[in-house]
Amino acid sequence: MTAIYSTLTELLQERKKLTGTGVTFIEAGAKEVVLPYSELYDSAISALSFLQSQGLRPKDELVFQIEDNRTFVIVFWACILGGIVPVPLAIGRNDDHKQKLFNIWPLLKNPFLIISSDNLFQMGAFAQQQGLESLFAVIGKKMINEADLFSSNGYGEIYKADENDVAFVQFSSGSTGAPKGVMLTHKNLLTNVRAISAAANYSKEDSMLSWMPLTHDMGLIGFHINPLFSAMDHYLMPPALFVRRPSLWLDKATGHKATILSAPNFGYEYLMRHCNVVSGQYDWDLRSVRLLYNGAEPISESICRNFLHQLSKYGLKSNAMCPVYGLAEASLAVSISGLDNEVESLALSRNQLQTGARIRLIA
Repeated sequence: MTAIYSTLTELLQERKKLTGTGVTFIEAGAKEVVLPYSELYDSAISALSFLQSQGLRPKDELVFQIEDNRTFVIVFWACILGGIVPVPLAIGRNDDHKQKLFNIWPLLKNPFLIISSDNLFQMGAFAQQQGLESLFAVIGKKMINEADLFSSNGYGEIYKADENDVAFVQFSSGSTGAPKGVMLTHKNLLTNVRAISAAANYSKEDSMLSWMPLTHDMGLIGFHINPLFSAMDHYLMPPALFVRRPSLWLDKATGHKATILSAPNFGYEYLMRHCNVVSGQYDWDLRSVRLLYNGAEPISESICRNFLHQLSKYGLKSNAMCPVYGLAEASLAVSISGLDNEVESLALSRNQLQTGARIRLIA
């Protein structure tokens, strides 16, 4: 990339010129919604108008309880354009996720919440069970109904962000303990996605496909902001759709000739467990795939090797699996394996892993 952007706002303003490139939302096997970057910008600026009409101003936080990927992406960029700070949280499907909302709310300066009426009802029931009625009443006064988001035809007022402004807050933990919010600036994010793009040799000829949740840094930064930065097409599947139909992940990778995919270690195991891969019954053609990131949890060498072996009959290259390491505190990526390397491992003595110790190989 030759252009240098100092903020995500500038990045999206430049990408809106790409009328034929964008993000495709895979909603079912035969249902996809294409959103070019130009239309993403228009939708975001309209959504910003609505958010501003509800009282949100630059530096205010907007906590996300948004399930639909398309809505999530539009609201995220509406916040970026308006200087509002997104706080993405996983939908409160279980008690830990519900509790997390109540844990983080007091940590924020002037938070609002965007949520569907159904999910708000469930949060209310949880609050009553846990004795959190007073805090829920406070949250309810700052609630924006997701269904009203696209009711505005206005044009939001763009905030001129500085590279050191907080772009969004990534909460890395806190479901059962003290929440830990990582404040990611525009500079943090652009520095990291620029480094990822260089290390992985991204180009606009690549395309990315992911089922990772957008509330996770690998999903949002790695497979949405990064492809937008590199001016490439990308495809997003809901995690629940992958869980119901894991084979659809590689169906879509085949159909769209995706070059970059990703999953945590369990995702590769899950696909092998629920799909009869060795039967050769699928019409997958994975010759276009050059990178399969494996990160976000401990990586099993045996699962990597089994996956590569079983999928080789569909054209998957033996060096496609790319173990990576990252953490929210670093925006996303810290290390990436060599692009041409096959998976390898070392066995080290656990007694010589302290800082400054000389590592010792064991058989």
